[in-house]
Amino acid sequence: VNHDTSEYRRSNAAVQAQAIAAYSVGATGSGIVVGIIDSGVAADSAEFAGRISPLSRDYAGTRPLGDDGGHGTAVATVLLGARNGTSVHGIAFDATLLALRTDTPGSCTSGASDGGGCNHADAAMAAALDGAVAAKARVVNISLGGSPANNALRAAIARATAAGTIIVIAAGNDGVKNPNTAVDPDMLAQIATDPIARGLVIIAGATDTGGALADFSNKAGIAAANYMTALGVKVRSTDQNGTALLYSGTSFSTPVIAGAAAL
Repeated sequence: VNHDTSEYRRSNAAVQAQAIAAYSVGATGSGIVVGIIDSGVAADSAEFAGRISPLSRDYAGTRPLGDDGGHGTAVATVLLGARNGTSVHGIAFDATLLALRTDTPGSCTSGASDGGGCNHADAAMAAALDGAVAAKARVVNISLGGSPANNALRAAIARATAAGTIIVIAAGNDGVKNPNTAVDPDMLAQIATDPIARGLVIIAGATDTGGALADFSNKAGIAAANYMTALGVKVRSTDQNGTALLYSGTSFSTPVIAGAAAL
C-alpha cells in the first residue's frame, strides 16, 4: 500500500509527526478504541463513517452526537479522520471513535471552533472517562483545559490509569495572554504529575512548522517528564459542516499525540 498520497501530504500534522513510518509497518489504529472527551462530533461526516462506537453518548445531557461548535469534530479529524482520498486523514485513520460528549448544553456558541465558547463540567468529564474505561478505550483525548480536577474527576482519572488507559491532555494556550503562568502546563493538565496518573497521562504542547514551541503554548515546566509536543499551528482539519480550516492551539497537538499512542 502506498501511504505517501496527496491526502497524506495535505495532512500536515501526520507529515510533521512522520506517521508514515508507522503506516509502513502496518500500524493504522485498526482495532483500537479511542475516546474523545469534547463537544461531540458530526456523526454523519464521511471522516468517521462506519467507525463510531455504538457506546458513544452525551454525558452532559440527552442530546445526539451533534457538534454545536465544531471543536470536537476538528479534533477527531486530526486524530482519526478517514483515509478516503479527500481533504486530510487522521494520524490513526483506522481507529474506532468513541465520542464522549461533555459540553454543557447551550454553552457552545455557533462557530466556536476553538472551544472557547464551551463549558465542560468535571462531573460530565468524570462520567465520560468511566464510560471510556467500560468501552475498553486504549487512549482518551482531552483537548480541554481549566481549573484543577475536582475529586470526582481525579477519581475517574485514577480508575482510567489503573485500567491502563492512556490519557492525553492539552497543555494550554496561555503563552501570550498569561506568560508568567504559562511556564507550567494548564492546571487541569498538571494532573499528569500526580501519582494517580501512573505515568499514563501525557501533556501535549504545540509546535510550529519548524518544530519550535508555539508562542501561545504553555511550557513543560514542572511537568517536563510528562510533556510531549506536536504540530499545533495551522493544523489542517474540518469542522462540523465539513469545511476545511486551519486550526491553532494545543487542542490540535493533543490528537496528534493521542493518535500516535493509538498507532
